Amino acid sequence: MSKDKAADYFGRHKNDECHITSDGRVFHTIGSAQSFAAGLKDAEIESFKRTDFEKQTSEDSQDSTFDEIAKSVALEALKTFDPATAKYPEIKELVKMLGIESTTLKQPDLLAAIEAYKTALNLEIQE
Repeated sequence: MSKDKAADYFGRHKNDECHITSDGRVFHTIGSAQSFAAGLKDAEIESFKRTDFEKQTSEDSQDSTFDEIAKSVALEALKTFDPATAKYPEIKELVKMLGIESTTLKQPDLLAAIEAYKTALNLEIQE
């Protein structure tokens, strides 16, 4: 919750840090936060720096790009996937890469899950 408030704060203010009291109030300076928190039952203060959020945003963006590339590679593999000749490790890896849910990790169930996924994809593309 405090991280969300800090992210919102940095989105609206140019300050490099903010301080959030246990009741959720956000302050520009640590002194103001400490003065206010002294009157609270829980005087805890969380402090955040803008650089921590900029770094996190950059990492999230990189993770998102990596996930998109991995999904694209998996979809290409799905186009050439032949269930008759595929070996179990390939099948299992494809299911994992596509994020497909399967009832069990047995080969027939994995193949059924892949087929259901392909059918769902075809329906989405046709719509």
